[in-house]
Amino acid sequence: MKRQTTWLVEKRDGRRESLRATKLAHSIHVALQHSACSAGAAEQAAARAMELARVVVRAVCAAGVDHPSAGLPANGASHPSVVRAEDLGAAVPQVLRAAGLADAAALH
Repeated sequence: MKRQTTWLVEKRDGRRESLRATKLAHSIHVALQHSACSAGAAEQAAARAMELARVVVRAVCAAGVDHPSAGLPANGASHPSVVRAEDLGAAVPQVLRAAGLADAAALH
């Protein structure tokens, strides 16, 4: 996934690290594997998890643009933008439920 803007995730303890869709995809994949929704092959579940992770990243980053505490650079500076880990964590179950994966959303 190519990034035009560098996004960072602010962890609950204040640390910051690069936002990676693959890390989200892994957690979604685990939830899919342990839910009743995982009737497909493992490869299909992994691809679906990556697709859903990208949806989460787009949604949270788009919401972060309008959020006053998002840490966005002023006047077009090239500093990274920041999203909170809590926002990512809250967005995953919402996206899973919207995709018809309520069992996986409950497990995430």
